[in-house]
Amino acid sequence: MCLVTRQPVDAQEERWRFALQGGYGVHLFKLEESLPADWVPYYRAMKRGWQESADFQYFPGKHLGLGLRFAQFQTSNHMDSTSYAGYAGEMEDDLRIRYAGPALWGRVGSLNQSNCLSLGLSVGYVAYWNEKILIEEFLLEGSTIGMSLDLSWDWRINDRWALGLQGGFLTAVLQEFKLTEGNRTIDLELSPDAYQGLSRLDFSLGLRFVL
Repeated sequence: MCLVTRQPVDAQEERWRFALQGGYGVHLFKLEESLPADWVPYYRAMKRGWQESADFQYFPGKHLGLGLRFAQFQTSNHMDSTSYAGYAGEMEDDLRIRYAGPALWGRVGSLNQSNCLSLGLSVGYVAYWNEKILIEEFLLEGSTIGMSLDLSWDWRINDRWALGLQGGFLTAVLQEFKLTEGNRTIDLELSPDAYQGLSRLDFSLGLRFVL
């Protein structure tokens, strides 16, 4: 519920909301039991990374609005020496996961009051991009449809700007990859027990502008 601490402006005059935020993201995938022992801490670290997002919303009325959501998660890691399939060398991952899609938003109260709670649901496109080294260099790409659920708490600092806390959950599953190594590209279709889960929790701080 929005807590009013000063005389509010007419909520109908503030139909646009622009939000930028960034912070900590953590993947929820389970590590495979068959991973080599020296790879376990490496991939545990890969589950954590930096994420940033932007939301553009239009509210024709007080409580329900439509918008667009864009988000990116990034993480990386490097191991100087490892072995794989009888070969020795380095291992590195430079991972980006991007999301874009339309969103439906609901808000309790209006953004022209001191505090406001908003809930957003979005279904959109998820793109996976990992520049990887496992002895040899190669690129893994993939795409799928995902869903994003976000809860935002805004604290108004003046008539146009607010600070925000936001928590989010993204869920998506990759069923195939495109692998590029040198001039060669192949499609890899995964078996159901090897699907790549992309589910993630995000925790953000941000800035909001309303019109």
